[in-house]
Amino acid sequence: MSKILSRSSNIHTAVDATGENIKTAKGGDIQSKVSIFEELHDQLDLLKPFYLNHLLPFQFNGLKTESCSVFSSFTAPMKLVFEDINGGNHKTMYKIGDDLRQDQLITSFFSLFEDIWLDSGLDLRMRYFQVIPTAKSRGFIELVDDSVTLREIQSGVDGSISMRIVQNSSFCFILLPEDAKVI
Repeated sequence: MSKILSRSSNIHTAVDATGENIKTAKGGDIQSKVSIFEELHDQLDLLKPFYLNHLLPFQFNGLKTESCSVFSSFTAPMKLVFEDINGGNHKTMYKIGDDLRQDQLITSFFSLFEDIWLDSGLDLRMRYFQVIPTAKSRGFIELVDDSVTLREIQSGVDGSISMRIVQNSSFCFILLPEDAKVI
């Protein structure tokens, strides 16, 4: 057990150092970011197989560097894709610079409200995600498959979210500007 905890600590240290390096190379070329992900891959290779707290019970063999990227944001969060021992891929975000404890609290409320609504016979098919702070201003955020970021929505045809239709398998939303009149 102590060996697993030690590995977990080493993994968090390696991911955190990678996040700091990415923030430093933020304005740099894409090649430097690729080499930073390759360094993380090499560090994790020495620790495999390993576990990640927010992705239990999966056991991982390593990082898929070709699938990793950096989100275009002030905090430069990293998209990390880990490969489990069965060949499955698990996507997560590692973010430095925001207090994720607040996000974790809100997602806990989502889970609580969904349980209350389900007990009342109301299935809203909510999909919430895990937020695991690893320190005050850093941590992991689960990435939800087939979702888009607000930035991706905003980068529509005219660069705004007005009259943009967002669809998924369960719901369709039309986002209107605040001053729009709905008849």
